[in-house]
Amino acid sequence: MTKTQQLERLRHYATRYELVAVKGDRTVLVTYTSQKSRDGIYSSAQHRGEALAKLTGTETITFAKKAKDGAEMNGWKINFSGRTQRDAICNGEHPFILDL
Repeated sequence: MTKTQQLERLRHYATRYELVAVKGDRTVLVTYTSQKSRDGIYSSAQHRGEALAKLTGTETITFAKKAKDGAEMNGWKINFSGRTQRDAICNGEHPFILDL
């Protein structure tokens, strides 16, 4: 599917935010979510729990004191990248966690 087709498919939907797992210079897309909050991270971690555990080597997630600081799993930082799904399509998407 081309970028234009992907963007057209999103045209009438609400903005979704990119949630990523980062360790060092490696970044992996966890999901896109409309909830840009701690609840969004928690919900996404539940839905991608098995894949996150495989990636990070642990099932334990620790949330930071402030929601904007995200969460951490065995040295992997789980947080919003600051990009929307549209931005990611236009500027290059990260490898998807379920494809690893």
